[in-house]
Amino acid sequence: MMTLTSAVLAVALAQAGWGPPVEWQDDDRLRRAYESPVLVAELHGTEATARRLRELVPDAKLVLEQAVVRLWHVGDAATARALDELTLLPVLHDAKHSRAKPRVAVGGVLVFPKDPTAEAARSLAAQLGGAVHGRAVLVPSNPGRAAWELTAALAKRPDVASAHPNWWLPARGK
Repeated sequence: MMTLTSAVLAVALAQAGWGPPVEWQDDDRLRRAYESPVLVAELHGTEATARRLRELVPDAKLVLEQAVVRLWHVGDAATARALDELTLLPVLHDAKHSRAKPRVAVGGVLVFPKDPTAEAARSLAAQLGGAVHGRAVLVPSNPGRAAWELTAALAKRPDVASAHPNWWLPARGK
């Protein structure tokens, strides 16, 4: 069943062109996501930031709000993200089709050491200035592109099995 939100997203994505993928290694699997040219994300938005976005981009429409993330349809995402007054992040999709899951790099990179021991995770955390979370190490970074770039660099380390941005993913309805 398609909700109003997914219908709006589907229309937005169907009309959009897609750029090159963002790639990351997930264990032995190469993962890709594609930047939406029409959607942007806002972290920790307020009513004041929503009002300001609508003033700067009159056609902006809120299409999803969950937890600390708001997704906005803005027509031209690159132009909207270039606005200095607001911090808007790229929205990525797992595939180039209208029902592809959106994701936003909200800051930080999850790194999984090749050696699955707690000692290896603690050692990696100390080297990278991160914190151990189970088998992973959360390495601090800014959100968006900064997280993608750090992910690519960390994935090349010989002691890393996989690395990926700390993604926000939409909650699924029941």
